[in-house]
Amino acid sequence: MTTLKNTLHDSNNGLDYTMVNGYYLPNLTVAAPTEQHPTGRWGRLHKRYLKEHHPIRYNQLLLSGELGSYLAKLDKQAEEQLALTVRQMQEAEGVTEALKAADQLEWVRRMNSIRNRAEEIIKSELILYKEVPTMAVLKWMLKLALFPLLLLLILAQWVGIFLTTFSTILTNLLAGLFFFVALASWVMKLADGGEVLKMLITAFVVFVLPYIAIAAIAKISFFR
Repeated sequence: MTTLKNTLHDSNNGLDYTMVNGYYLPNLTVAAPTEQHPTGRWGRLHKRYLKEHHPIRYNQLLLSGELGSYLAKLDKQAEEQLALTVRQMQEAEGVTEALKAADQLEWVRRMNSIRNRAEEIIKSELILYKEVPTMAVLKWMLKLALFPLLLLLILAQWVGIFLTTFSTILTNLLAGLFFFVALASWVMKLADGGEVLKMLITAFVVFVLPYIAIAAIAKISFFR
């Protein structure tokens, strides 16, 4: 009986593997950051969001050693954006130092309201953002741009199905009539060879018209 080694080295990818519960798992280590990056509340909130909703992105940052710097940078950006948003809302709503001096309780109440709303904006735009897949957006935009053409294709398909359904029998009868008239004219010497050939060609064209229409309808369905 062959005894499996506890460790293996793969020369193709340069990785070492260790036997764990009967399976060889790669010896992966997280790169140690060169410096410590303190993470504030926005960074901690975004970290939890990444772990729950975007685990692939989170693992990429973690394994590359860039998670700390990424969260610290995001935390700083969120704090700066929050301060700017609060100032802009203060100016827009007239929450000034004069109001603070005149009615401090009202100033505190309105400032709390502004800060709560500003924090919700930061959460939705920077921290708990919703990622929209690029290909899905492009596909939706393409469908919207081609919607009029799609309606025309559907209309053409329905009209073609309606016409071919009721015209196939009629065109077959007409084609048969042209064929027998041409044959009778040739047998009874009522028309020369040229006229007979024209009637036969006409019979053939009338006969194949519905089948050409059916093929066109199939192409329309394919393009749809």
